[in-house]
Amino acid sequence: MFEALDDLIDRAIFLDQFPTGLPEEGIITEWQNKDADDFLLPDRWAITALLGTSYTVSDPSGEYFVWTDIFPGAVRGDNDGDAEADAGDRQRVVQYILDNDDRDGVIDGRVVLTEFARDFSVFDANHSGVVDGLDQLLVSPPGDLDEAVVGQAQVSRRRQGVADSIGGAVPL
Repeated sequence: MFEALDDLIDRAIFLDQFPTGLPEEGIITEWQNKDADDFLLPDRWAITALLGTSYTVSDPSGEYFVWTDIFPGAVRGDNDGDAEADAGDRQRVVQYILDNDDRDGVIDGRVVLTEFARDFSVFDANHSGVVDGLDQLLVSPPGDLDEAVVGQAQVSRRRQGVADSIGGAVPL
C-alpha cells in the first residue's frame, strides 16, 4: 500500500511539472505534497467510492494507464476532473463524438463502446456503453439553475435540444 501511495505522490509531482491535460490529472495532482505514511491507517480513511478502470488508449510512454478514484464528491458529467460539470465538459463530449463517431463503421452521432466496461470512457456520463447526445445532456445539472423545480417545459426543451444535436428523437 505504501509503495502505491508513494508512486501516486511521485506522479502528482511529475504532473505538476509536465501536465498532460488528461481528465484524471486533477484527481492525481491532489496528492502532491502528501506523505504516504499519513494514509496508511484505515480508521482514518473516509472512502465514498472506490473506482478502478482503464482508458481505451495507452499513454504516450506505452503503458496502459489505470484511473483509480478514491475521492468524495464525484460530479456526473465532469470529464476533466475539475469537480464541475460545465460547458467545457459538454464541448469535450461533443468533440469526442465528432472524433470517434465512425469507430463502429456508422456515422450516426454516437460512439458505441465496443467492449463496454473494459472500453471505459469518461464521456459516457450515464454508463450506457454509448457516448451520444444524452451524455452531453447529462453534463449539466438537472433543471434550470435559477429554479428549484423542473417543469415539463424545461424537460421538453432539453429533450428537443438533445434530439437536434443527435439528429433524432430522444426516448423517454
